[in-house]
Amino acid sequence: MKILTLLAFSFYGIAFSEAQPVILSEKLKGHSWVLKKIKAKRLIQPKESQLQAISKWSQTAEVIKPKKKKKLLGFFRSYGFVHNSSYIGSEAFRLMGEQTGAYEYEFVDDFKLLTDEFLSKFDGLVFINSTHIEKGIKALGDANVLKKFLAQGKGIAFIHGATDAFANQSNDERISGGAFNRHPWRHTGVWSFKVESPNHPLNRAFNGKGFWLKDEIYSYKAGSFDRNRSRVLVSLDFSKKATQKPLGRNFPSPESHDIPVAWIHSKLGGRVFVSNFGHNSSTFLNPLILQHFLDGMQYTLGDNLVDETPSAKLKKTEIRLAPPKGQ
Repeated sequence: MKILTLLAFSFYGIAFSEAQPVILSEKLKGHSWVLKKIKAKRLIQPKESQLQAISKWSQTAEVIKPKKKKKLLGFFRSYGFVHNSSYIGSEAFRLMGEQTGAYEYEFVDDFKLLTDEFLSKFDGLVFINSTHIEKGIKALGDANVLKKFLAQGKGIAFIHGATDAFANQSNDERISGGAFNRHPWRHTGVWSFKVESPNHPLNRAFNGKGFWLKDEIYSYKAGSFDRNRSRVLVSLDFSKKATQKPLGRNFPSPESHDIPVAWIHSKLGGRVFVSNFGHNSSTFLNPLILQHFLDGMQYTLGDNLVDETPSAKLKKTEIRLAPPKGQ
């Protein structure tokens, strides 16, 4: 299996390097934080060719037809580190919804707008690289806003940097699961991933196989992630030396480390989807990861109801390791 990169879109005949940024002034009217970060070159505007590629892929994506119209709210304002891929990430979620009919998408960049009344219009909420969300909640002045949203039977998704939040909360309180620690697997590296329960509906994107991907992957504080609470879909494959290397010379064995990358769990009557993919812009141009995200959004919105049994409570878990690098 070849490494999953933005080159996966080369069959569309689109030259990414020659494309120009999309003019988004009208679309961004009123989104002062986004405009400020674009001007400061902390956010990168997606290119027209990139949006065309995502749109074209979305037209043939596998999708579950919603029984009723669903609305997904996107949020990618960061209160800590700003990932420059956040804008193309938001546009990927928008285009997937538009082209597949899975959901309508809207985004805001001010947490003060996320009142109970405003959120009542939406079935799901996706945080795209929104670091330190807890600071936004503090500005809103309602510490329970996300918990109340879940309690209505709705769903919340956390993409990559959005898991860098709620570090000081207890495991019971923290909605997303693991508490961010650091990122030994840097964005410039290519890492191996194993698929857990390859026949699980939320793993159909990977065709029953492990894979390699160039992206940044987080580790979580000791004891903060619990397989008794969450169903792990994808994790790092430590059977490969390239993925062992960031942990140093004293790496004891592949079985001694467990770094979950994507997982789900039920929480307070609602659904939570977490994926650590999404640091690099190329990740949002990757067909397999786009399908992974789309399936995750349909789970978040309640149209893709799946087995949420925590991994530790399964009698047996089938594992698919990544192939040798370059295959």
